[in-house]
Amino acid sequence: MKRIGLGDMLSMDGRDWARLLVKRPGYFSQCPLEKLDGAYWAQILGTHPQFADKCDMWGGMNGSDWARLLADQPQFADKCDKWGEMDGSDWADLLTARPQFADKCDWTKLDGSDWVTLLASPPQYDEGDDLRFGVNLATVRHACPQFADKCEKWGEMDGSDWARFLADQPQFADKCDKWGDMDGYAWARLLSAQPQFADKCEKWGELDGSDWANLLSAQPQFAEKCDWKKLSGKAWANLLAAQPQFADRCPWKIMDPRDWKHLLMTKPQFADKCDFSEWDGRHIVDLILKQPILSDKFDLEKLEPSDWCRLLDAKPQFADKCDFSKWDGRDIVELLEDHPQFADGCDQTLSSPAASE
Repeated sequence: MKRIGLGDMLSMDGRDWARLLVKRPGYFSQCPLEKLDGAYWAQILGTHPQFADKCDMWGGMNGSDWARLLADQPQFADKCDKWGEMDGSDWADLLTARPQFADKCDWTKLDGSDWVTLLASPPQYDEGDDLRFGVNLATVRHACPQFADKCEKWGEMDGSDWARFLADQPQFADKCDKWGDMDGYAWARLLSAQPQFADKCEKWGELDGSDWANLLSAQPQFAEKCDWKKLSGKAWANLLAAQPQFADRCPWKIMDPRDWKHLLMTKPQFADKCDFSEWDGRHIVDLILKQPILSDKFDLEKLEPSDWCRLLDAKPQFADKCDFSKWDGRDIVELLEDHPQFADGCDQTLSSPAASE
């Protein structure tokens, strides 16, 4: 196998090196440091502060770089001379992680959306964001409602902002003057968390099928207001996975194999309602991996070797249902590379012409 050599690594630019070093700091000694600008140093030091003595780009970091770095590594605050360059979004993100820097904040820079970010609980980062964007998942971010008395931008929050904010901090409802500006999606989001605001909603008709599935999954008591005809197959699958008591309302034929797979993974009791005849191998394997008890619903001869490889990788007990004589040599080799225990039944196939190509 060809390996990556030093010459190949020298062709990497600063962005490439920053991404690599966040995950593999052992390569630091091979990195040409002149390729790293302030933004890349902020990304690296946010996860690996031990390299701080090698950094000569403190002055090259802008306000956003500093906000990101100090959220992860506040001990570098004495090196920061860009407090004035941080915008409202930077301050909202930084203070949710490190409220101790509030005395340095220019509060006038925060707009309505920035205040929502600061005062309400932030969304969680997806797994892997630390590698793509330099986010340190160890950093804990919290809502900071203690700063509400500094907010003079309540009127700048739109309906969507208020829905997100009040879903997390309902005690500020008396400051909201945008109830009528919330659309169906915003109301579904708000009422899912805070159903006590239902008497303020005049947009029930604006909720689409996805909105209704999300709302009723959390608050089934609003079922009498639902226009069930709006729910798609996907919406029904999501709703029944959370609230199976609505099954008698479901037009089962509206659901396609993907919708059914999502539902049956958690609610196999609905399998008798499903027509499995149109399922392809990928969906079949996805479901069996989660619910092997449903394997008898399928004609497993429909599975391609690639489907079988994926199934047997996690569920080798299904090997006795597989006809390996229909496989060509390459398929057999792919399986045996990871699972040599299946070799006993493969001698004849391995000796076929296709196996030797």
